[in-house]
Amino acid sequence: MLMLAVFFYCYDQALSLFEEKKYYLHRMTSIYSVMEASSVAPKNVVTETLLPIVIKSFADPVPNIRILACKAVVKIAPFADASALQSRVKARMQELSQDKDDDVRFFAGEALSHM
Repeated sequence: MLMLAVFFYCYDQALSLFEEKKYYLHRMTSIYSVMEASSVAPKNVVTETLLPIVIKSFADPVPNIRILACKAVVKIAPFADASALQSRVKARMQELSQDKDDDVRFFAGEALSHM
């Protein structure tokens, strides 16, 4: 029970950093938090709470955030609902595989190969 309380506290902190959108490093920290939390959170929490943060990151103006979001998909995929990944993430990954940034295209392709 304590672990779940700590998880939700950390999630709230990560989300608030992500939503501020002032500094890209704060957004990166939020995504790293999502990646780590996904392995201990229940599948429904990963799918309904953590995955939307990653999905928002796909549209970030900073390429490094989009790259990390692609890496996050690979990390959290085993812990998320497969149908949600297919319906909510796959099309976005295909869009990112056409991104103007070479590295974003590469990591989007990597994420697609793990879906």
